[in-house]
Amino acid sequence: MSFAELEKALRSRFGSEHQREIYKMELENRKRRPHESLSDLMQDVRRLMVLGYGNDQGPMWESVTIKSFLGALDDPHLAIEIRKQRLATLDAAYQEALLLDGYYRTTPSERSDGDRGKDEIRLGPRESMRSRIDKRRTGSVICWRHKSQPRPRCSR
Repeated sequence: MSFAELEKALRSRFGSEHQREIYKMELENRKRRPHESLSDLMQDVRRLMVLGYGNDQGPMWESVTIKSFLGALDDPHLAIEIRKQRLATLDAAYQEALLLDGYYRTTPSERSDGDRGKDEIRLGPRESMRSRIDKRRTGSVICWRHKSQPRPRCSR
């Protein structure tokens, strides 16, 4: 058996260019499953990218990966907030998704877990989720108990 024959036999058995198209379609239609972690979603998107497009990681590869990751999120508002940041890598988009998803989950008055993916999000007019996170970090949040002036932390 020659090398060409062996290569042909292996390609017919384990995949071909048609397999790449299948992985690309899988990637395009990938959605986050209920109770699936962002980490698992990111790893699966990366796996499908490598299988569908190869491992030649350049700016275009990262751009397609980020687009696929954001499309796979089941929350359009979360995806928009991440897109606003104009991130260059999948890892950066993943970190931003973790931060915003964590914020959504810890503020039940804003949004509950059951609302994930729905069109309602109660933000103030012209106020993005990123600006609310920045306010929390700088400590300029008004005390919710006392409705008083902004405090770094409520001491009561």
